[in-house]
Amino acid sequence: MKGRRCVNLWAHMGKKSNEAQDRLPVGRRSCAKQWCLRIGRTRKETVDAVRRKISIRNYFTGLVFAFSVTLIYLLPAVNAQTDSDFTSDDLIFFTEDFAGEPRWGCDGLSVFGLEHGMIHLGKQQVSPGRLAATSDLRTVLAIRSNGGMDLHVIRQDSEAPDGWTDGGVDFSEDGWVATFVGGIAITPGANPSILMAAQQGGAWNSNCSSTRYGVIKLELAALDLQVRGAAPVLREFITASPVAEILTTNSGEMAHLVVPKLRSRSSVMEAFIYSIRTDSLEEVAIPIKLPDLGGGAFSGCGDSPSFTHATLSPDGHFVVINNRDRPEIIVADLIERRAWTMPLRGMPGLKTVGGVAFNWSSTNYGLLAIHGQTNIGVFDWKEGTTSDLLSYVQVTRPFGDDTSGPQAAIAWSTDGTVLIAAQGNNEAEFGSWYVKQAGHQLSRGPEFEVCPDRERNFPNDVLTGNGILPSATFTASPANTPTPMPTQTPSPSATLTVTPSPSSTPSPSSTHTSIPPTIPLTPAARPSPRPIYLPLLLREKCSPEQRRTDVVLVLDASLSMLEPAGQGIHQTKLAAARHAAGVFLTALHFEQGDQAALVTFNSQATLLQELTNDQGALDARLDSIGTAPQTCIVCGVNLGALELASPRRKLDNEPVLILLTDGRSNPQPASAAVDRAAGAKALGIRVYTIGLGAELDEQALREMASNASSYFHAPSTADLVGIYREIAVDIPCPASSFWARR
Repeated sequence: MKGRRCVNLWAHMGKKSNEAQDRLPVGRRSCAKQWCLRIGRTRKETVDAVRRKISIRNYFTGLVFAFSVTLIYLLPAVNAQTDSDFTSDDLIFFTEDFAGEPRWGCDGLSVFGLEHGMIHLGKQQVSPGRLAATSDLRTVLAIRSNGGMDLHVIRQDSEAPDGWTDGGVDFSEDGWVATFVGGIAITPGANPSILMAAQQGGAWNSNCSSTRYGVIKLELAALDLQVRGAAPVLREFITASPVAEILTTNSGEMAHLVVPKLRSRSSVMEAFIYSIRTDSLEEVAIPIKLPDLGGGAFSGCGDSPSFTHATLSPDGHFVVINNRDRPEIIVADLIERRAWTMPLRGMPGLKTVGGVAFNWSSTNYGLLAIHGQTNIGVFDWKEGTTSDLLSYVQVTRPFGDDTSGPQAAIAWSTDGTVLIAAQGNNEAEFGSWYVKQAGHQLSRGPEFEVCPDRERNFPNDVLTGNGILPSATFTASPANTPTPMPTQTPSPSATLTVTPSPSSTPSPSSTHTSIPPTIPLTPAARPSPRPIYLPLLLREKCSPEQRRTDVVLVLDASLSMLEPAGQGIHQTKLAAARHAAGVFLTALHFEQGDQAALVTFNSQATLLQELTNDQGALDARLDSIGTAPQTCIVCGVNLGALELASPRRKLDNEPVLILLTDGRSNPQPASAAVDRAAGAKALGIRVYTIGLGAELDEQALREMASNASSYFHAPSTADLVGIYREIAVDIPCPASSFWARR
């Protein structure tokens, strides 16, 4: 059994294992394999191990073998670990737990190659848990899974014998310590930050009611990862319970926090998903309440993070969470902000669910892998409604309890062709399976013995570049796949029915449109033009008090609107836009029949307030604007035009749409917004556009506007109030309708 499980030195160096075996007598091949496992030890320990393994009768033969292989180790073994012999997409990182007994666990953070075997046997550091990596996989962190230091680390190091060095950090500033088996993430980019589940108020097994939980932000570059010491907290986000998973979007702008329930002596805190910005740790949407998560107790007072696994769908629309003690998963819709349970059918004997993992690679894109403790299943994901089992294999249940974790981890290889999963005792800690025929076939792959020659295995977490490294052959997600706040790509051809709030009183439940509807482009019938002869002395008069309007304010609510309004100004662009819009509302005559509505847009459009003459309700909605990534201008135009075509519109009032943005249209092209604005104008809607700042597509904004005088550029937020006041005057008495501007 051990000979089968052994990692061979020649495989470790990128050669085929049978090439090494062919050099040895048959009776010595297993011995050579056992010796190879000690590649991470000192040369003296290695030679001693060889001497113990080889019988006295064959001592000299063994000595020759040991000397030869030692020379191989001294010379080419170092070169075998360079980037020329393996690539980042070949790397797999493992954590393994529990070295309480000499014959059990290694407590290390180790590196393997998918085709190269062990690359680095991690230094014993006491219970590393969940893993996170930088976008180049050159630095990998693990949060603690019980005692020990807060953060474990390995980094690529060209001067190290095997190319990697170990380190760690104990974190103690402001009383924060890492939450045991909590979530951890590293934001992508040149200046990565660490988001880490943390807590104040004592050790993880202290009285839960007196503990403060949350996520803290650290700068990776600011940590000395070779010493045990404090590090500065940049920001913090407080939660009611320990944070089990931190799922970052592929852009790194947002993170979704999966928080199991917590039972204190006096109350029960429910389970939630929080969506926050990674730069400021501010919430960008209302929390999603989760169904009751099955699982063991967190220190006797709640669900243990070690039992909780979550994965983000590649389109960013859904989060899937295991419901450990039940044969089901929990699905959370990040756009609609709701969650439900989904049974898993077809896997025989399924009683509990462990790890869950979506595949982000182009090969087998979007398939969902489930660790069922005693089997591994691959499911065909269908946008949160159904999930059909494609294939499964049986495995030995991995050992674990609530003192280690995470339990029953699973991951896709970087290229999406292999599944790697924890497995049980008397086997290597992790096994792998090749995924073929679009998920319909699983065949056994290599095993990964993270802790050689130990009687009991304690597999913790596994991490690859899947979802971290880009997929070279990936083109695009299916056109009909909806996407959430971070990566939504609306389809302009879909039809949407807008259901407004029945009351003008502000409430957290707003109407969202993730897919812009189609506006009918049939213009109202107009008489044929004919020449009009006017006298030279023209006296035109406008009586604004006799002209009524229905106006929709369409405001950009992308993340960039949270930037400062200007140099040395503490007010954000969004705050300045809200103030200017409020000034505009005071210029309307609600008591005489004017109406206004409020629409915001980022990756989607939201009808915050339908047409109303209640200025108090409008002001309250202005104060409730939240932000999210992207700038879907076409979404805002579409929803604004729909509201002006709704039954709430007064037929005698002139329909007006005023759009403000500080950026370029994405993910939909600006041309889509221009086309939709043309449709709105064809229906008789007057369109004003305002561009704030310098990062604009001014040509598109000019084309969207009803005429040249209906586009306004605001170089800074200081110009916004004046622009809105000018529009308020222009609406009832448009200059373009009078002699001087015709």
